[in-house]
Amino acid sequence: MAADTFLPPKFSKARFESILREQAKVFRQNLNFRNAMLALAGSDENAQAFFQLPGVGIGAFAKMVNLPVSTVRHYIRLGLIEPWEVEGRYRFQPVNVRQAQTVRMWRELGMSLEEIVRRKQKQRQTDPTLILKDLIQKVPHDTGQTGALGIALVRQEVKNHELHMHTDIWSGNQLPDPNTQIAEEAARLREIMHELREEYRAVRERLEKKKLEIEERISQVRLIEDELYKGV
Repeated sequence: MAADTFLPPKFSKARFESILREQAKVFRQNLNFRNAMLALAGSDENAQAFFQLPGVGIGAFAKMVNLPVSTVRHYIRLGLIEPWEVEGRYRFQPVNVRQAQTVRMWRELGMSLEEIVRRKQKQRQTDPTLILKDLIQKVPHDTGQTGALGIALVRQEVKNHELHMHTDIWSGNQLPDPNTQIAEEAARLREIMHELREEYRAVRERLEKKKLEIEERISQVRLIEDELYKGV
């Protein structure tokens, strides 16, 4: 399958535990964040598990989404599920539950894994933050003062966009300090949630189309059924 292997964000155990403790605190205190996590995790029990040390490992996550561990690993390699890596071990977040469910929905609609991967890659090619970050990587660093200014402007656009996403996630009076670790993860979470909203919208549209097709077929079958009764 033509897809780059996903490389998860890596954290030390100390940093991961620090982020998890801060997330748990915000989960208790910020209603907006709590509601978002409940919607992603699917239940209060699931959501609570994600904010307890040592975190949700691959076995617990696989059970949560009703998939074999081997399938979860395969989806991770394809970038369809994006956990964190903590000293060589995967640790999952509520958003990963919805990622797994999105794959399942597309599969039920007849898409292959390769098609799902291509769709996700195409979607990310139009993401403004990723495009801006890619520009930073492609601009040569020794282009003189004008080039340096251009790079600085692009970097500022990235920061502005991420701050906007971060504010969107933490809408409320308890907005975390943008310099904290959790602020970085809030921005990443916002990106993934945007992708998920687009995925669910696309799935809904596909289901609605299939519903119309099925309803049309039912109408045709009923007409034939009525005609057959008339002939008796």
